[in-house]
Amino acid sequence: MEPVNESTSGSLKWLVLPTLAAEVVLSGIMLGCYALFAALRQDILLGAALGTAAALVNFAAMILGLLRASKKENPLAAQLTSRILFVARMVVLLVVLVIALKSKRFDPLATLLPLCFMRLALMASELVRKKKKGVPAA
Repeated sequence: MEPVNESTSGSLKWLVLPTLAAEVVLSGIMLGCYALFAALRQDILLGAALGTAAALVNFAAMILGLLRASKKENPLAAQLTSRILFVARMVVLLVVLVIALKSKRFDPLATLLPLCFMRLALMASELVRKKKKGVPAA
């Protein structure tokens, strides 16, 4: 990862925004499917909101953690920082999801699907970015 400066921080915004937008769109499509099959209930709406929010906050925390780690002079310190932040993010995410799902106010599938959508959103935004640059997809 290249060091963060004025030019990379501006371009970083345009790399992150499509991913966040794709996550929200995919969650909206999921809710549309629930509505299409007349299964849209309050627990599904709450689950989708929690799952989408958790995915977005987790992604933002990852980006901020990587930016913080990239500012380290020592590569080993940067790697250690990113690993510690990864473990902390996963523990917080797991605790929040377990507590939420144990409360029975959130639909489990509607809560967990948005977390899976983040992978799809990342792949889609990467494909769009490569297409814009004219780089052939691998």
